[in-house]
Amino acid sequence: MRFVVYNDDKNAGGRKMSERLNRCYAGWLGKLAGIRMGAPGEGWEYAKIKETYGELNGYIGDLSHFRADDDSNGPLIFIRAMNDFSIDPTSEEIGKTWLNYTSWQHGMFWWGGYGVSTEHTAYMNLAAGIPAPPKRQHRPERQNRGRADRRTDFH
Repeated sequence: MRFVVYNDDKNAGGRKMSERLNRCYAGWLGKLAGIRMGAPGEGWEYAKIKETYGELNGYIGDLSHFRADDDSNGPLIFIRAMNDFSIDPTSEEIGKTWLNYTSWQHGMFWWGGYGVSTEHTAYMNLAAGIPAPPKRQHRPERQNRGRADRRTDFH
C-alpha cells in the first residue's frame, strides 16, 4: 500500500495536516460507534423504536459478537481502490478491488444469498464475470428514501 507522507509544516486550508488527519480519524471512530450502536434499529422509523423499546437510556443490543457491516467495510474498499488504481477509480476497478480483498462468504458484508443480499449478489456477479455497472452520479432526490443509497464518505 502506498501512503503519502505529509510535512506538518504545510498548511492546508489553514490547518496542519496532522490536525486534519486527527479530525478524519475522530470522525471515522464516531461513524464506527454510530454503526454499531444503531445496528439493532437500522431502517426503523422513530415510532417503531419508541414502541419497541420505550425511552432508551443505553445500548439496546449485544456487542459480544462481531458482525460484518458494509457501512464500515465499504469505505475501506473504496480507499483501497483509490490506493491501488487512482483517486477516481472506475466501477470496474472497484469491482476488481472487491474481488481481490473480500474473502468468500467471510466478513465484509451480509452473505444473505443471491438475490437477497445486494452485496452478495454483486460479489457473485463480479465473480461470474458480469461487469460492475458504470458509476452512478449523485442524485439528491434519492436521499432519505428509507434505504441505503451507495455513497462514499469523503469528497
